[in-house]
Amino acid sequence: MPRNLDDINVERTARIYFDEIQTYFPTGPVALGAVSMAAYFAYELAQLLHAAGREVRVLAVLDAIGPDGRPALEGSAKFRAHLGQVRLHGLWHFGRVLKNRIDRYRGRLEALRSALDQVNAHNLIAANVCAVEFYRPKPYDGPLTVFRADHSFWDSPEALKTGLGWASVARGGW
Repeated sequence: MPRNLDDINVERTARIYFDEIQTYFPTGPVALGAVSMAAYFAYELAQLLHAAGREVRVLAVLDAIGPDGRPALEGSAKFRAHLGQVRLHGLWHFGRVLKNRIDRYRGRLEALRSALDQVNAHNLIAANVCAVEFYRPKPYDGPLTVFRADHSFWDSPEALKTGLGWASVARGGW
């Protein structure tokens, strides 16, 4: 856990992991995987390893929104997706939607109550979100594997065409 939330930065964090890998596993191929916003840290780490001449055999991101965004369903397509969830889960779907919204607002309220410089879970997540928002990924020449739930109701056709927003930086394909 960082002592100071200002120290959280994609490039700096990737460099820490890079140094550890180079110290303990200085040779041979590397496989990297990350979920959600951690994908940006793994992406930058892959860039560093590649630049150092290391083979990155796998760079896999799971359910991660790429730098170009992940266009969501809108309008009638979103309504049809909700109907699909009702068919799958029954009317409990609406209870889950409500619970998720309440949990999100509780989290925001709790974050507002804590001191901004206090290192806690909410501020740590917020600092990581800021780090990702300020990060500008450079194109990556190696292959990038994008995983998403096969039966996701929520991804728009545009999100699927762009590899959940990774297509513009994935020169080696996705």
